[in-house]
Amino acid sequence: MPKQNIVDYVRDVSNQEEEWYNWPLPRVLPDGVIIPSGLTPYEATCVMKMQMHERYANGCDADKIEAIDWIIRKWGRIKGLSSENVRAYALDDEKTILANGLYNVPSWSKALSIRFPGKYEIYDSRVSVALNALLILGADDGKKTRLFPMTDSQNTKIMSFRKMIKNYANVKNCEIIFDSEFYFEYLSLIREVAKKLSIETTRVEMILFAQAIPLGMGLRRHLIMLMSEEFRRALDKHSSSMRGGFPKGWCGDASDLLAKYLEHNEIPTYYVNGGYCPKPDGHDKNHGWLTDEGRKLIIDITADQFKCESGKPVIVEPYGNTLHEEPSKEQNGGSYHDFLNSSIADESKYLALIRLYNKIVDDGMLTFSVEKIGP
Repeated sequence: MPKQNIVDYVRDVSNQEEEWYNWPLPRVLPDGVIIPSGLTPYEATCVMKMQMHERYANGCDADKIEAIDWIIRKWGRIKGLSSENVRAYALDDEKTILANGLYNVPSWSKALSIRFPGKYEIYDSRVSVALNALLILGADDGKKTRLFPMTDSQNTKIMSFRKMIKNYANVKNCEIIFDSEFYFEYLSLIREVAKKLSIETTRVEMILFAQAIPLGMGLRRHLIMLMSEEFRRALDKHSSSMRGGFPKGWCGDASDLLAKYLEHNEIPTYYVNGGYCPKPDGHDKNHGWLTDEGRKLIIDITADQFKCESGKPVIVEPYGNTLHEEPSKEQNGGSYHDFLNSSIADESKYLALIRLYNKIVDDGMLTFSVEKIGP
């Protein structure tokens, strides 16, 4: 169940002995904010937030505005917010601020978390990526997944995950919680998680924030596996009409075709040519596969042609977990390759690949976003 997946994940991270929150505070803190030495980044952040709350609660209007301005601009690193908005988030009543909905929520939720600690928590791009990743990964088969709206980010990885999740939501017809309701449902959810685990809601929020990148990567790997498996099944259906007897000799072309499918679903990939399945004499077999945007993941849908690794037809694993040779530094982890925009000496082969891809599209076996291609 989606909610239980969040509870289980937050519990696992919260119980880790090593530090899971690694965001240091700004070097220059407001006057009077003193952080004791020896604290972890998580502990230091909690101390800072409580001291900023006291500074806000005991200050005049000018002090309140100054405190919220520092929280949003310096600690939150949010650029471009107007002074009028900062003033509003510092002085307006709760109801007025909450009426903003998704608009500027990373800013105003930071302000409310300082003004009313424990009552309101921060909702930003990282939290939304982590939350939606957990909901998708824990989704029940056959049931429509309810997702939270996404916010923009200055981080390119987070924006990449955002595109991927939005594409998934469109393809799978997910229900997106309304802008006017999502924040209250978010608070209700993390309160429920916190209650079950006997921890503070702030800890739940900070775990979601800190784990956005790992969760985004985990979701991407999950979706790549689903799409790779169904694309391989689609290729198997046409194997009798494919030259030479699929999958033998098809590593490069199959990777090119899969890359188009993944690209259409906001998952960029890169092509790798390297060694695989070492022979007794120590030499590797020449092979081709895809890697993800971070150049850390092997995406191979013709691995079974070599009868290695238990004959798995599809491998989606990090380097080191398989018999694939990791690319050299000179290869830069792989290269971008779009066969539609590449010069292929054999025009008949080029056209045959396009026809094959379009036949697969017509088959209706692919359940993610896909459309026909052409020269």
